[in-house]
Amino acid sequence: KRKSALMTLMNRTFFNDIKRNDFEGELRKMSLESIGVSLDWFDEVIQASPVVSFPGEYSISGIFRAIAHQLIDYVQEPEDVLYDLLEKLEREGSLVIKNDICIAFLTVSGENVFKALFVKVEEGVRISSKHHAIRAFFIVVKSSDQKKQYVESLVAITNITQGKDFIKRWREAYNDEQIRDVLMLSRLSRKGKSIFKKEEN
Repeated sequence: KRKSALMTLMNRTFFNDIKRNDFEGELRKMSLESIGVSLDWFDEVIQASPVVSFPGEYSISGIFRAIAHQLIDYVQEPEDVLYDLLEKLEREGSLVIKNDICIAFLTVSGENVFKALFVKVEEGVRISSKHHAIRAFFIVVKSSDQKKQYVESLVAITNITQGKDFIKRWREAYNDEQIRDVLMLSRLSRKGKSIFKKEEN
């Protein structure tokens, strides 16, 4: 019977108990390339992008300010500009919100700009009475010339968040690297069998 080595590892470690202390070490010892998994450009974005967790309670303006402050280390825009962009998206109803998840694309000046930030809010933040408390923010800062990357990243993020029990695993992740693992493994599991190297009978 054909079987994916990666899926076996996922079932044995991650999906059964994300809080196992040896999970990160076991995952990182395993070379994805050696089992035939091809990582694409957005997988590399996940691996290279900052992941931050905010404990406690926040207002929507408070979390926007905290996100803008985090972004200034990675994009060449003032904090106030980034904060205003987030507020503008919220005012215009341009944030992509589903259940506990918010996706925001911020367009900035320049060329070849594409940066991501993944934010976990422990207690959640309520944007409006119409929505659940948001616990996962996917923030993408891009220049206007990144149209192809914008579309592909929106599809990739949507696929990640549609994974079974995604928000449960997200909430159970207890440090930044575990959050990154949630993103990577949720994405790999959504890609389907085509990314897995098949073992011969």
